[in-house]
Amino acid sequence: MTTSHLAHSSTGGNVARRRSAAVALYAVLAAGVLAGCSLDRLGAAAVVGGKPISTDRVHELTTEYLRALPDQDPGPVQRGILDQLITARVYAEVANDQGVGVRKAQVAAELSGLIERFQGRRALVQAIQANQEVPEFVAPSMLESWLKTQLLFVAVARRLNGGVLNPQDESTRAAFTRADREVAKVANRLDVEVNPRYGRWRADRDVDPTVSSIVPLVSGGLSKSEDELTGAR
Repeated sequence: MTTSHLAHSSTGGNVARRRSAAVALYAVLAAGVLAGCSLDRLGAAAVVGGKPISTDRVHELTTEYLRALPDQDPGPVQRGILDQLITARVYAEVANDQGVGVRKAQVAAELSGLIERFQGRRALVQAIQANQEVPEFVAPSMLESWLKTQLLFVAVARRLNGGVLNPQDESTRAAFTRADREVAKVANRLDVEVNPRYGRWRADRDVDPTVSSIVPLVSGGLSKSEDELTGAR
């Protein structure tokens, strides 16, 4: 084979490899776009275990949140609200797997105490956001669901630790880590799918708890424009 043939062969191989890489990249991007289109047709911000969470519900709760706490960036609020809605479903499934639950009376009593302590739902919502490494966005009407989710997580950790929790005990810390892993495992089983308009779902928060479950995409937009949400305050 001549030098010119070798050069031609090498160039052809490079072109073929670049084409293959481009096709692979296109396939990945197209899959995300198609998934987004599919969820858009459903009017879904996310699907958890085959059950949709509607964009209208996310918008409604985001608007409620922004009315309670104005001057917030609507983008992170929407993602945070959706994160809470997804998390509530995933934790409920984890608790069901472990055979634990929380009574409505317990949720009501503990929430009543928190609302009294912080002197109102709005102040409690503000405290929840301010007291986290990664801000949690909980609309006032979501407080019951939010607290139930926290209590379910504690109940799961207690079950995994033989029915006992002691903050000073190393086994308790290990139980919470195991509970985090159960959450990630169940989230994967439920095949959580987030509309790319909001971002992508991360089920591995136990690896880095300072990272939100929903990671915004560079090219991702929002189901409602920030102007619409701001105007709704």
